Amino acid sequence: MTQRIAYLSWPAGEISGGIKLSFQHVEILREAGLDAVIATPDGKPPAWFKTTVPVIEFSDLARDADVLVFPENHHDMLKSHAEWSNRKVVF
Repeated sequence: MTQRIAYLSWPAGEISGGIKLSFQHVEILREAGLDAVIATPDGKPPAWFKTTVPVIEFSDLARDADVLVFPENHHDMLKSHAEWSNRKVVF
């Protein structure tokens, strides 16, 4: 069984190259057959570009199971999950 990869993101409604790049990473991972999603505070997909990537809310993350990929510029997000035993990657 493979672990789900969850890219934690700022709200996807914000226009940012970093957000779009995270979505592109998840698209590539999914095309390679991996289970990958974007997680945002509100679980809403972006309206400013098209994507087929599933978007979930932070509350739907699987504690102790998902591989969590954090944006490098969001220390509070990393701090809020520091006690989780999940694998963590900073992007």
